[in-house]
Amino acid sequence: MSDLPRPNSLPVNESAPVGSSPRTPLVFTPGPAGVRYGGFWIRSVASVIDNVLLLLLCVILGFVQGIVAPNASYGTFRGQVVFQLVSFAISVFYYGSVQAKYQGTPGKRLLGLRLVGSDLTPVEMSRCYARYFASVLSGLALGLGYIWAAFDSKKRTWHDRMAGTLVIRDP
Repeated sequence: MSDLPRPNSLPVNESAPVGSSPRTPLVFTPGPAGVRYGGFWIRSVASVIDNVLLLLLCVILGFVQGIVAPNASYGTFRGQVVFQLVSFAISVFYYGSVQAKYQGTPGKRLLGLRLVGSDLTPVEMSRCYARYFASVLSGLALGLGYIWAAFDSKKRTWHDRMAGTLVIRDP
């Protein structure tokens, strides 16, 4: 029986249970066997890098605001509100659009990390924005959503779980 040619080159299940065909091909599904997840500490360092970059952008924004509208700068409530709203918009853009385009923030990419969907495909922009807003919830819960990555088998934070994303290390 083993002398018969196989119809395809897939491995066959030679030890099939009684009553089933021993010639049914084994099904191999691609799995994340070689995937290395971005752990808590390396993601923390990436976050520090990203926050320093955002701080620099906001400082530059503050200087520009002081030059363009000196009377509406830090001294007034309206100036503070405008500054905070523009800073928030920069942050949303940074974590939404930049992550979608480059599969991670500059901090993540610098450390060899990549943001992907839970199926290891590139993450789309809408999911990056959802992840950003979900990250606010991770932080509001006394940071527990971020700390969760230290204990999760795939190193996911709460906002990774909510958005269906993973942070992996580049091969």
